[in-house]
Amino acid sequence: MKYRNAFYNPQHPAPCSQEFYEGEPKEEYKGYLIFELWKFDRPSHPGMYHIVKDGVCVGMNAGLNGARSRIDSINFRVSVTGERLNPVF
Repeated sequence: MKYRNAFYNPQHPAPCSQEFYEGEPKEEYKGYLIFELWKFDRPSHPGMYHIVKDGVCVGMNAGLNGARSRIDSINFRVSVTGERLNPVF
């Protein structure tokens, strides 16, 4: 699956950043797809994960549990405030 990185800025490219990513999600959680961006060999380094909704990366977190917690917080904020989903770190 190909998805867009909403944080990509061609005027200020960050190392290891690109406009589009492609891969298979590690898991689906509450309507979001979680992609493993990179993985470390040590348990003390949980890796980096993209949170994707409707083909757009809307968040990134260290660790799979961190990504799940971010999704829970996004869902809570949207349900309480009714605000639109915007990309978050």
